[in-house]
Amino acid sequence: MKFGLLSPQGFLYGLPKDSTSALRKIMKLAEIAEELGFHSVWVTDHFIPFPFITSDNVLEAWTLLSFLASKTYKIRLGTLVTCNLYRFPTVLAKMASTLDVLSRGRLEFGIGACWYAEEFSRYGITYPRFSERIRMLDEALEIIKLSWTKREVNYHGKYYRVKGLIMEPKPIQKPHSPVVIGGSSKSILYVVAKHANKWNYMGEPKFIKKKYGFIRKECLRLGRKNCNIKITYLTWIISDKNTSSLTIYLLKFVSLFARRTLSKIALRDLKILFRPGGYILGTYAMITEKIRELEDMGVSELIIYFPIVSEEVIENFTKHVIDKV
Repeated sequence: MKFGLLSPQGFLYGLPKDSTSALRKIMKLAEIAEELGFHSVWVTDHFIPFPFITSDNVLEAWTLLSFLASKTYKIRLGTLVTCNLYRFPTVLAKMASTLDVLSRGRLEFGIGACWYAEEFSRYGITYPRFSERIRMLDEALEIIKLSWTKREVNYHGKYYRVKGLIMEPKPIQKPHSPVVIGGSSKSILYVVAKHANKWNYMGEPKFIKKKYGFIRKECLRLGRKNCNIKITYLTWIISDKNTSSLTIYLLKFVSLFARRTLSKIALRDLKILFRPGGYILGTYAMITEKIRELEDMGVSELIIYFPIVSEEVIENFTKHVIDKV
């Protein structure tokens, strides 16, 4: 099992108000994760906090990845996941190929169909219905992958049209950076089967095998010969050495959100919080057992978000969990 760290970024709070201090914290956590042997560090692609709409700092994903590429040497860098609709596919492909070059071949290209309606509204971006967002993602990935592998690209789709696209430099990784697609609906799993090298899942572990089976069937139906799609699993982890210290951790976590209860709430998007299975709670021993179960289900990489994170939290988790698995 490999381990990834979802970096604090402001989307789910957890950063100092001072932007310099916020950047220093992100850098230190990425450096300690690399030093301790984490396989990857990830950022989300959001512009405002969730679920409470506050004035907390939220750093833009691709700009932040470029910064992390300059501060690390071997840890892989990914987006979990890029919102397809925030950037035109050709521009996003160019950004990603450049990042792969800057990081010397360490990019994990995470992408999805987008979901944060409140964010679209506040940034003045059109928010199509779900079925349309899926079709747009499919077309975008066709263009992106062609741009990474072909000398010149011409594409005529329903949503995107490209004529005479030339993109250099190409990604260092061949044939291109791994494509990681997040989501679990049948329509998104079809896109996973068609385009992905990795599928990122967040939800109840008991559904992993069934959904992955659907992906495999779609691969066969599409005639995709190489369907060795790896499974990554994103989860919040709240853990400590024993139940008493875990209780203190939980109280800190509750207070973090309680301070924001008078802020506006992104009501249209709250359903994502009630998706079961999005977190693992328990002592280090309990977490270790849960991770072994996920590995038995086929998960190759666990990507962890620590709601309250510090260098000490990562060091203790490595010592008491990762080193024991």
